[in-house]
Amino acid sequence: MNQAVQLAPALAELLEKHRDRCIVRDLTRQCDIGAEFLRHVRHAILEAIGLVGEGEFGALALRRLGDAPCDRAVAQQPGDQDAFSGEKSHAVPSDECACDYTFPAARNVPAWPIEDTYELGRMKRLPRWLGLSALALFAFSTPAVAEGNGKMLRVTFQATETGFDPVRVSDYYSGTVIEAIFDPLLTYDYLARPAKLVPNVARALPVIADEGRTYTLSVKPGIYFTEDPSFKSRKRELTAADYAYSIKRFMDPANRSPYAFLFEGKIAGLDEIAAQAKKTGRFDYDAKIRGLEVPDRYTLRVRLNQTDFNFSHVLAFPLAGAVAREAIEAYGDDTNAHPIGTGPYRLKSYVRSSKIILEANPGFREKIWDFAPGDDPADKDIVARMKGRKLPAIGAVEISVMDETQSRWLAFLGGQTDIEYQLSDMAGIFMDGNGNLKPEFAGRGIKLDRSVDPEITYTYF
Repeated sequence: MNQAVQLAPALAELLEKHRDRCIVRDLTRQCDIGAEFLRHVRHAILEAIGLVGEGEFGALALRRLGDAPCDRAVAQQPGDQDAFSGEKSHAVPSDECACDYTFPAARNVPAWPIEDTYELGRMKRLPRWLGLSALALFAFSTPAVAEGNGKMLRVTFQATETGFDPVRVSDYYSGTVIEAIFDPLLTYDYLARPAKLVPNVARALPVIADEGRTYTLSVKPGIYFTEDPSFKSRKRELTAADYAYSIKRFMDPANRSPYAFLFEGKIAGLDEIAAQAKKTGRFDYDAKIRGLEVPDRYTLRVRLNQTDFNFSHVLAFPLAGAVAREAIEAYGDDTNAHPIGTGPYRLKSYVRSSKIILEANPGFREKIWDFAPGDDPADKDIVARMKGRKLPAIGAVEISVMDETQSRWLAFLGGQTDIEYQLSDMAGIFMDGNGNLKPEFAGRGIKLDRSVDPEITYTYF
């Protein structure tokens, strides 16, 4: 299965595109608030941003796009390392440099539909908010219930979540929540054309040396984990050691991480520690690993076994966010129910397979929405609406697990949720013969939008 996942970008020619329909309700009549709801897990990112204008629902959009750069990053296919970066993007002119990461169309792989979105409201495409790993996103909005610094956005998951420990899950929905809570070192600017890699909690993009075998990053100081009893009433700052520890967890046999393959065979000395753990039954997190160095509080140096100019994308993988060792050790086997991160949201309440409520992290670092638009007029409109807003701009997100399409539709009609998608089974109810939203729904402030959604089907034995 891992091999199938690693080869995914090479199979991009097998993409089957289909159209989904999304609708959004006009729920609020006052305030001017902007927010994003972004998600990313496995191979996709959902984004949603709600803007409430004077007397009407300005715009709300839910975005889903394949994470092509990340998929390509983990593929590591011989002779094709620069597929998504182009011929020259990762060229290293000297022994040490900071690369400019951009992703135009691949040489051997069709360009991924970066513009593939679920659109709700008047927006056409949405940027990924780097802080919310948008729930704001999830970068991920606006709803009916006042909550904290704004409103509560109410959405649904179509399948039950697994949990929120980054190394122990691989499902789409768990990743949505994880990206809102944890911070990877790097992330992407999805509004850029082409999309590009950018720092998240790192001060800058990594300095790459030794012909792509050494990556050095510096963590921004003054970033803190959300409060938790495991910290014993003290503020817990995010450090480079947290990322070294979090990377090691992927290789701990006890965690059985679905994404261990991202690091297997790559970091010098890490596989040897993992092999020893399989024999002894205990991973030695304190053992010195040549490929994971922390020379000072905020510096992380990663040494690879071989040249890999795409490793930056692994560090941008949403599940590669930092966890605190104290919290992991305090909660033991129940870490899936106790995610403690540094991201824009924290877990307020959780009823397994039923209800998840996220609230804005009151200690979240200063993050101002600041993206430059491309040539698309819709992008420019987004920037005009969102530029300068402090993130997260929404107080809470309520997620209800509903696996039945009819249940989700009825909840939406009853005003219990604010966004719905993949309602093709119900299309005849709210769409006319020409594919337009019926007047009775448009009159209620409901918006309809279509998007092309990429799909990869894996067949394995």
